[in-house]
Amino acid sequence: MKRILAILISLPILCWGQGNLVPNGSFEELTECPWSINQITLAGPWKNTGGDDTPDLYNVCAIPNQFPPYNNSAGVPQNATGVQYPHSGEGYCGLFAMSDPEQYPNSREYIQVKLLDTIVQHQNYLVTFHISLADRFQYALGSIGALFSDSMITRESLQVLDVEPQVQSPVGVIYDDKDNWMEVRDTFYSRFGGESWIVIGNFLSDTLSLITFVDSGAGYNYDRSYYYIDDVSVVVLEDTVSGIEEAEQLQFNVYPNPSIGRFEVRASEPLRQEATLIVYDTQGRAVLQQQMQKGMRNATLNMEHLAKGIYTLRLWSDDGSSGWEKVVVQ
Repeated sequence: MKRILAILISLPILCWGQGNLVPNGSFEELTECPWSINQITLAGPWKNTGGDDTPDLYNVCAIPNQFPPYNNSAGVPQNATGVQYPHSGEGYCGLFAMSDPEQYPNSREYIQVKLLDTIVQHQNYLVTFHISLADRFQYALGSIGALFSDSMITRESLQVLDVEPQVQSPVGVIYDDKDNWMEVRDTFYSRFGGESWIVIGNFLSDTLSLITFVDSGAGYNYDRSYYYIDDVSVVVLEDTVSGIEEAEQLQFNVYPNPSIGRFEVRASEPLRQEATLIVYDTQGRAVLQQQMQKGMRNATLNMEHLAKGIYTLRLWSDDGSSGWEKVVVQ
């Protein structure tokens, strides 16, 4: 994976650490080509969560069905759920993020895989993956996340997992694009460490999932929400702070979020030292920075000149403490 380095003059250095911790993150390595839906395990070591959980695998090498109508249900770009080219490579996977809320309330599918290395305590991580709403489905969601678990998840039913994921899509963002890939991106700080699995899906109940109706022309039994997923990545963010072995977490809030570009930043307590607000785009580039003086708690951040999208905001104090928040410019 390409490494990105952002150097800020007179500031500490923020850089990506080791490579992607997710094995087969683009679903390209197959034990054999899919010949039907429900075959995510052919892209090992990816797994489902057991029971009736049957996420799908799609690839250009998919074998057409041997019986009428002889269609290629697991093909790329055309398959049983729509038409989509991969975000990269030749394949991707798909899952139900929400089923019919009346007939199958709070029913979900998830994908999971064991990481190449265990999550380390007191470390920042950058998590990204790309999703696209499948053509034939009526509903879009604003709730896609990633859970880091110390063991593989197993379940007997399709009921939503009653856990809080470390990574959650931004509040107010609806993933309703059926033509293009949309990025889910977040950073998280590992307070305890020891997690070795990543699980991706919708972890919110139907009442909290921000469900949006998008297509009245979808076919029978498509009154649900289904997403393609590609290019899953977990990368260590290494913070080099001179003379400080372990940086303290700096707590702050950002509001309103999402916004048209003006954000109010409020630290949990007055700053002990001068600090810098740094805005990073989705490529890890620093696109804006603003100073906050010692003793301040509040600042107004103007991002109206930046393109609409998701950004990472870091508040970095001269005493080495720092914190992260994701912000959305609408």
